[in-house]
Amino acid sequence: MRFLTWTPDLARRFWDDLAGTDFLAELTFSRFAAPYLVELCQEYLARQTVALDFGGGFNAYLTKELLRTGVSVRLYEPSLRETQLPDDIRGNPRFLGTDPTITPNEYDVIFAVEVIEHVFDEGVAAVLGKIYEGLKVGGVLVMTTPNQEDLRLSSRYCPTCRHLFHPWGHLRSFDKDSLRTLLNASGFECEAVWNVDFSGTRESLEELKALKKAVVAQAEEAEAVLRTAWLLPGRARRLLKAVAGWKRIGRSDEFRVDPSDRQIGAGGTLVAFARRMQSG
Repeated sequence: MRFLTWTPDLARRFWDDLAGTDFLAELTFSRFAAPYLVELCQEYLARQTVALDFGGGFNAYLTKELLRTGVSVRLYEPSLRETQLPDDIRGNPRFLGTDPTITPNEYDVIFAVEVIEHVFDEGVAAVLGKIYEGLKVGGVLVMTTPNQEDLRLSSRYCPTCRHLFHPWGHLRSFDKDSLRTLLNASGFECEAVWNVDFSGTRESLEELKALKKAVVAQAEEAEAVLRTAWLLPGRARRLLKAVAGWKRIGRSDEFRVDPSDRQIGAGGTLVAFARRMQSG
């Protein structure tokens, strides 16, 4: 069984055919992920922030969400004409238009959402270099990409051409370490890489984590009281044993990880925060 070899021409045809279709509008990652992604980035966003949505697509869902929160935004999407954007984006006074060249030293934050996995090997350095130059010194790149995607198992089979192919043209897969390494090697200082769940199950899993934290905290408080209480030795030992059981139920290594290496919900998407530290 053969794998399809993606080429720049084939990828261009793929996206040209899908551009502006309801199919792409319904399935694009930013349609459901943009609100929570912007929420995660609040510490980097202020009213005076100028952001760039790099590769934001024809529907520009992330651009729309950033505008809704009061951020000024430009959009970089080479195949898009500004007149093709929805009226509620073009008519927003905080929308600063498209930026076909990426103006150097212009942006406080650049978002590259589900982009890097599509870039051909020969273009990775140029793309990251362009983003680096577009940021102000101290500015932040927010990059997302699937976490440890198995490109073979994610593929589909075409009975016409009899090839396996990735349905969205992904060319590479990252884990936290390889994404951090790439960004640091490209001149950025990678501050954090989180493994984020953007699905509907995230909230229930986070609530369970919070409950487990509360169980541990209350068990530790009870343990401290018991160790100083005037109780019969046998009863105290039984109660301390019960408290230890509560702590085992609630305790998880997830609660003690480095905050730069968080997992939210079940994970699934890497979100990296990388800063431009140098002027050149």
